[in-house]
Amino acid sequence: MDVLVKALKINRSLVGEENPTNIRLFTLAATAYIIKKDYDKALDYLNTAWELADRKYGKESEPLGAIYIELARVQFLKDNLEEAISN
Repeated sequence: MDVLVKALKINRSLVGEENPTNIRLFTLAATAYIIKKDYDKALDYLNTAWELADRKYGKESEPLGAIYIELARVQFLKDNLEEAISN
């Protein structure tokens, strides 16, 4: 995980906070936290990815749709079924 967090920090400093490549890195970090069963941390990274994707691509975009699916999956894993369905 340390390597991924460092990669994200380096990428953000090199290409900027708003660069779309950060979306993939935030999503990848979320996946790592899902595997570790740290669902709250995964949600933090997914929400950050969501915010960036929304600003870059808008509400009706494929990247944002993929993030919604991951948000719902994490809510299912947390047994927050109502939250998963409402996402």
